[in-house]
Amino acid sequence: MAAMGWWEKSRIHQALKRLIAGPGIEVDSTTPSAPVVSAKISTDPSNALSFGTDDGLFATGGGGTVTSVGMSVPSFLSVSGSPVTTSGTLAVTYSGTALPIANGGSGQTTANAALNAFLPSQATHAGKHLQTDGTNTSWVAPATGTVTSVGVTGNNGIGVSGSPITSSGSITLSLGAITPTSVSTGALTASGAISLPSGSITRANLANGSACSVIGRSANSSGAVADISMGTNDRLLGRVSNVVQSTQLTAGMVPNALVTSAMLRNSAGLSVIGRSAATSGVVADITAGGARNFLKSSAAATALTFDVLEKEDFPGGDWIGANSGTGYAPSFTGISSDATWFDSGASITIAAGTYLLTYSLRASMAITAGAGLISGRLYNVTDAAAVTNSEVMAVSSNIAGTTQGTGTTSVVLTVAGTKTIRLEAQRDAGATYTGAATRTKSDAGGRTSISYVRIA
Repeated sequence: MAAMGWWEKSRIHQALKRLIAGPGIEVDSTTPSAPVVSAKISTDPSNALSFGTDDGLFATGGGGTVTSVGMSVPSFLSVSGSPVTTSGTLAVTYSGTALPIANGGSGQTTANAALNAFLPSQATHAGKHLQTDGTNTSWVAPATGTVTSVGVTGNNGIGVSGSPITSSGSITLSLGAITPTSVSTGALTASGAISLPSGSITRANLANGSACSVIGRSANSSGAVADISMGTNDRLLGRVSNVVQSTQLTAGMVPNALVTSAMLRNSAGLSVIGRSAATSGVVADITAGGARNFLKSSAAATALTFDVLEKEDFPGGDWIGANSGTGYAPSFTGISSDATWFDSGASITIAAGTYLLTYSLRASMAITAGAGLISGRLYNVTDAAAVTNSEVMAVSSNIAGTTQGTGTTSVVLTVAGTKTIRLEAQRDAGATYTGAATRTKSDAGGRTSISYVRIA
């Protein structure tokens, strides 16, 4: 016989306790699978026979007729030592027979059989599931279909592995870069960054803005955008004190050389833009009222106008005096050879500008034969070059003896820097000269000199 389970044994043990409970009845449960029940038999004062008194079997009065005591128990128990004819112990143990369901057992001796005893009959119910209606249990057939394969596909960044499943398995989804192709109506929420296709959000999908505003972030920090309102006319959108706002244009917002001539408003003819009054204020056109007028301040420095030049308008009040001079030659300089230019000793030094140069060359010539000629020129010592078209004849003769004369001319010369200009003289070949008498001269009778006046 198969061994009883713990649950069966526990139910039997509880039943046994109920059976033998009472004074004088002892249970030895040292071995739970085979407990021993002992009882003492005694008589009461009325000579009635009883079990369980502590003093054992005794009689206070006359004797009785009982000569043997036996015990019978349910089938799941067994008794040894029965009957007792004089003295002894009745031992009750498990018989190995299962405790009936009616008595709190399963009526079975194996676990599977015990489980089946409590379940609805399984006969003809193979493959079904146990179901309860809240009170009773029953077997029901599972829902069945024709599906033989289950698969999953993903797109827009959702990956799938383990698909399809034809018998058993797991489908795993993975999340990559999601690129939505559409967004349902209602509030859009997301965790982390959302990457949208370029140009997917149209102007119509943006929230309505307030009047005269732009959408942006006015604070010097990252965060949600909002309307930046332009609440006042004649204002610009700019950054002032680290805030993007509607503001007036200030000088610091205009870089140097930003405004070109073409950006200025049109002016009147023959005018300049400025401030004619001796006060600060709005600029205006200052118009030239006549020909050969120059822009200058008034004598009292109270106005700026176009007017003619006066002596007082030049440096020191004397432009010519401050920009003119004359260089004189020494008493005489000999001209000792033909076709050779000699320094007369007269020179000037002029700064950059345009000058009227005038020179006089006084010379004497003594010849014994032929035709003689002495001429002069201006020479740029600084640049080592003759001044173009500056030549002049001082004296000419074909008569033997001494002849004197003076040649004078003027030229206009422009120089880019400081230059030294000198007066030179030479005699032509073709005559026999007396050397000592052929020379430049400069004395009270006439000077050899060069003069300049700056004209521009």
